[in-house]
Amino acid sequence: MKALLACLLLISLSFGTLLAQTPQAFNYQGVARDAGGDAVVNTAIGVEFQLHQTSAGGMVVYSETHTSTTNEHGLFSMEVGNGTPTTGTFANIDWSAGPYFLEVGLDPVGGSSYTSMGTQQLQSVPYALHAGSAETADTDWTETASEVYTLKDVGIGTSSPQALLDLRNGTSSEMRASLSNDHWAKFQFTDSEGLRIEAKNTGVEFRPVLLIGKELRFFSGAGTTPERMRISSSGNVGVGTDAPAAKLHTRINSAPGASLLARTGLFLDNQAQNGTFPNNPNEVALVFGENGVAKQAILGATYANDHLRFYTGSEFNAAKVSIDHDGRVGIGTESPSARLDVVGSFQLQDGTQSAGRVLTSDANGNASWSNAASLPSGTQAGEMLYWDGTGWVVIPAGPPAQYGPAAPTLRYCNGVPTWGACTVPLGAIVNGGIVFYVDGTGEHGLIAKLTNDADDFWGCSSFSTTTSANVGEGANNRSNYQLARLQAEQAAQAAYIAAQAQVNQCCTSSMQTIVNGTCSGCGPAPVFNDPCPSGDGAIGQTGDWYMPSSGELNLMYTNLHQNGLGNFSAQSYWSSTQASQTQGAAVSFSNGNNFNAVKSANYRVRRIKAF
Repeated sequence: MKALLACLLLISLSFGTLLAQTPQAFNYQGVARDAGGDAVVNTAIGVEFQLHQTSAGGMVVYSETHTSTTNEHGLFSMEVGNGTPTTGTFANIDWSAGPYFLEVGLDPVGGSSYTSMGTQQLQSVPYALHAGSAETADTDWTETASEVYTLKDVGIGTSSPQALLDLRNGTSSEMRASLSNDHWAKFQFTDSEGLRIEAKNTGVEFRPVLLIGKELRFFSGAGTTPERMRISSSGNVGVGTDAPAAKLHTRINSAPGASLLARTGLFLDNQAQNGTFPNNPNEVALVFGENGVAKQAILGATYANDHLRFYTGSEFNAAKVSIDHDGRVGIGTESPSARLDVVGSFQLQDGTQSAGRVLTSDANGNASWSNAASLPSGTQAGEMLYWDGTGWVVIPAGPPAQYGPAAPTLRYCNGVPTWGACTVPLGAIVNGGIVFYVDGTGEHGLIAKLTNDADDFWGCSSFSTTTSANVGEGANNRSNYQLARLQAEQAAQAAYIAAQAQVNQCCTSSMQTIVNGTCSGCGPAPVFNDPCPSGDGAIGQTGDWYMPSSGELNLMYTNLHQNGLGNFSAQSYWSSTQASQTQGAAVSFSNGNNFNAVKSANYRVRRIKAF
């Protein structure tokens, strides 16, 4: 490839008179030469023109490419402005914003790999293009060093302007202020919509205001964002609605949400505001006034103990009605302590009220006025009455007069006055347990814990103890076991002491020193044999609660579990009854069967006690 030495720049501009149409191009001629200075003749070449603004290295406002063939002298000619644009458009160049510099790139083989041949400032000739925009002198305009102005009406699209600036078009007139094609604001008037105000920022178009006929519509957001607010021809303002039916009409079409939000308070009056709002950032008020004077108010607090209060009068001194954060309603108090708390008198009138009538309720809590129930007449001295919820019940007179401990006692049994003992029912909750057995007094018996204890083995099997299966013997079974265990432990301790004494005597006789409980020739050191090395299991636990006998455990199965009481599981439970030295008695709560099992087995445990 031949290297290019230079490109001779011969620029000529060709214009008609300033009154004629200004051509949007200027001529460029050059001679292509190789590195040796010889002309490159009859060869296809590629040329790129770049127009820099302000300086040789300034922003490229326009560029285009050409292809051409040199003649026999290496000469080529082109029109800058009629090539293939790659940046900007030639017609949009603002020649008044110069100076401008032309950079020429050349590809000697007719391709697009251009090598810069240099950059040169354009002189006065190209600015005739700018002069073409002012074809004729206009004596209506005055120009100073910093101003251009006219004192006449200016018409664009009309020869009869009716205002200082009159823009006209058959269907749409528009005035625009812009920074670029993607940054502008405009006022537009059309015969279909009226006045439209729009803007575009970074390529996103906004439509904030639209005036159609006698209505003013407001938009926000991009493109086809729905209407936000409208002022109708009657002066009604609509937010969220296009048909406002009041001076202010708000509507929200999606939930949840608020259609009107007032930060501190809202005053509603037929004339003007003259009320006092609470001076508290945690409270908001809705005040109703008349002729500028506050008459009523609803005050809501927004802090932790939020409440709602209703006032009358021009001052917020004492709330007439209040609702606290728990839903309690107070009338005459701002601190209600019940669902309805009334301080002062009240009247309940339904047309049936009259003197002497009482307020009664049906099963659903509906109240009504009724005649007071008449009390039955007594037939015997000492009779008493009580109300059972539906009527008066006579308590007969007590037994014949007695004194001292034998005197009868009137008790409340399950809320009913009763002479004598109060029989405790099975399944009742007494002293933290559930009743499964009641003795002949009707007031005493046995209760079981409300839940199971931890699963456990029965107890120690290295000795035998006397236990009973009878009802009421569970506590004795534990005592007998503890006694037998103590005796076995004492026996083991005595055996240990005796063995140690023999070893000590042997060592003394042989005049040896005892080391670790023995000496040479006197046998091993004695060992204490704990009768219960694994512990005492379920039966040996101390405290108020103890293991039931097998008879008591059977009553728990029959009186509680089979009636769905006691929260038992359908598995096996230990009793405190011993079957043999190695076995204890148990009951299956899946079928009620009694069986014996080795004492080391782990079963369910439910302890009992007397009441």
